[in-house]
Amino acid sequence: MHGQSPSMMKEDRFKKLVAWLNPMVKIPSPYDLIGNSWCLFEQEKSKLKEKIVALHSRVCLSAYMWHYDLISAFLCLTIHYIDDEWEKQQKIVKLEGGFVLWTPLVIQTELSKIIIQAIALWGLDHKPIALWGLDVKVFCILLDDAFADDSVASNVKARLQECNKLSVNRSLFVVRYATHLLDQVMKLGLVELDKFMEKSSKCSKYTMGPTSLVVNYPNPRYAPSRQYWITAEKICDMLGHFHMDVDSMHNYSSPTDLFEKLWDVKNEIRVEVDFCSKCASSEKDEGFLNVLQKREQKFKERWELCFFHLCMPMVMDPKYRLGRIKSRMRWFYFKRYRKEIKHYIHYVHDALVNLFYEYSYQVGDPNCTSGPKTSEGMAGDMLEKYYRETECPYGNRPLTELDQYLQDPCLTKVESSVLQWWKENNQTYPRIARMARDILALPCCTVRKVATATARIAISQFGKNICIEELVCAQDWLKPA
Repeated sequence: MHGQSPSMMKEDRFKKLVAWLNPMVKIPSPYDLIGNSWCLFEQEKSKLKEKIVALHSRVCLSAYMWHYDLISAFLCLTIHYIDDEWEKQQKIVKLEGGFVLWTPLVIQTELSKIIIQAIALWGLDHKPIALWGLDVKVFCILLDDAFADDSVASNVKARLQECNKLSVNRSLFVVRYATHLLDQVMKLGLVELDKFMEKSSKCSKYTMGPTSLVVNYPNPRYAPSRQYWITAEKICDMLGHFHMDVDSMHNYSSPTDLFEKLWDVKNEIRVEVDFCSKCASSEKDEGFLNVLQKREQKFKERWELCFFHLCMPMVMDPKYRLGRIKSRMRWFYFKRYRKEIKHYIHYVHDALVNLFYEYSYQVGDPNCTSGPKTSEGMAGDMLEKYYRETECPYGNRPLTELDQYLQDPCLTKVESSVLQWWKENNQTYPRIARMARDILALPCCTVRKVATATARIAISQFGKNICIEELVCAQDWLKPA
């Protein structure tokens, strides 16, 4: 439970302490310790499986990669859910290692296989639903920044939907942490910086002697052009600011703080592009402007993968709902960005509406006439119509539960937590409460310092393939909620 090294059993001071506490106790051997740890692991695993089977909500599955050394990495899978008492829970369900030396394609295939097997082992590939049979119990797959792309989660999603036809029409989101967005922009900046530094080393106005055509590395006889150095310095300054933003993101503990920070970064990006574009032609750095425009485009591309992690939990918070997102986005509702902002708000509406009708259809509510018509998602024209109507007065159509929740004024003060508020009001908004229970299970960030520390101790004591998963998982399951 406390992550102590098993070698402490051999220390004289520990033996004296145990003898003082109870002289009849016999210190177990390392082999007995491994056996007892395995038995404890199996007991706690059985208890956790029972809880998950009885769980009425779906779960978020997060995949976390960490490196033990330069040649080996570990995959840590964690499930996040809100229990029947509306308490947030997270449990490590899988720890496996040894991927770094393989090719990227093999790693993707192997990681996908491990995740699918873990989902099946823990019974997350099926969930009983009245009248419709079985459905996947995974609500979303959340990847950390160590995953360069989303191929692993997409493979898992495709496999689950292939094996369970009912889940094809159910939401199974692939989600990235908010830090992923900035991480991708950082990588783009580093690539662009390399291009300019490569030009600086190969293409110069000044030389100090004969040069060879086969030189492909920085040569001290070259004097890089002044403009390339200026552009490279600007890119370094930009990356420095981004690095500070990435570091600060780990200090935010709520989706609202993450959203506010990312939107501030987006504003800064827009201002820099506008300022650089308006500079006098004699002062304009076309190379740096091109980098800024690529950075802005990359931000737009990755935003939609991260928006679910930011915006949806905010909508489920009665202090904010949808109003905070709209007001924050429209703060710079200039003509040039009107289409972009409308797209973002519409994107959030899209997810909300589809989820609402999906969850309404799921329970087979006889009063919900829209459910069966929208089981495969709303058509584009219907969604556009709904979006226009939600922007206008509600008098033109009957209010749905979603309308009522979004229309009700945001709470100015919530003395209890968000989960406590939903526990008290889940009968007022029964369908939205089911949505909230799954969405609010999303973690803001991954903190696996205890797990990685325990894994390192286990590796140093027992070797790389013995007792690591059992110790890490048992420690996680035994700690107080």
